[in-house]
Amino acid sequence: MREVVDKLLSLQELDEKILRIKLELINGPRRLEQDNGELSGHQARYEELSHQAKEAMRAGERKNFDLEGIDQKVKDLNGKLMTARSNKEYEALKMEIAGHRADYEILEEEALQQWSVGEKREGEAEAEQAIILRLEDEVAQRKADWQTEANGLEGELEGLAADRKGRTQGIPPSWIDTYEKILGKVGCPAVVEIVDRYCQGCQRHVTVHDVTRAIKGTEVVQCKACSRILYALTL
Repeated sequence: MREVVDKLLSLQELDEKILRIKLELINGPRRLEQDNGELSGHQARYEELSHQAKEAMRAGERKNFDLEGIDQKVKDLNGKLMTARSNKEYEALKMEIAGHRADYEILEEEALQQWSVGEKREGEAEAEQAIILRLEDEVAQRKADWQTEANGLEGELEGLAADRKGRTQGIPPSWIDTYEKILGKVGCPAVVEIVDRYCQGCQRHVTVHDVTRAIKGTEVVQCKACSRILYALTL
């Protein structure tokens, strides 16, 4: 019955390749999702920077409008200054003008700061936009490359599925059934060798009785710890 074990190992070798391909078909789209996540992050940052730039520019414009109002007040007060009827009135107007001019300088500085922030955010937004355009091209290319690769993997799986049918020939149904259940539960390897009386799947100790049964190969012998099918070459 050693021939059955050899056939089962050959089947397992093929299944390992099939599982690797299936895993790649799962991981490929996940990698694309990560690419899309990176792109979305830059798009969100671009939108936020653009919003901040617009808000800063609007704030600067509002302050500039207030500056025009202060400038008009100063002009009006200067006109009154020329017609002041007393020194007291004259000095009061001068103080009021000085106050408005102080307010003007502060407001002017604030307006300049807002415009500076707006210009800086606009520059940062432009940099993000350049990154977005580059990433969009890269993501599109990777998506196209993956589609080509996925088509190849799918075709390879079809060929391996046909090969698998041939490799199951000559293996008793009880062995196949047990193997399929273990494969679905723990994956590969489902069939492992006993070395120095230890299961090579989970490294648990195997009794002499089970080692002897595994050497004979006349029945399915499973590890009592991990349930994998065991085979042995020597005691």
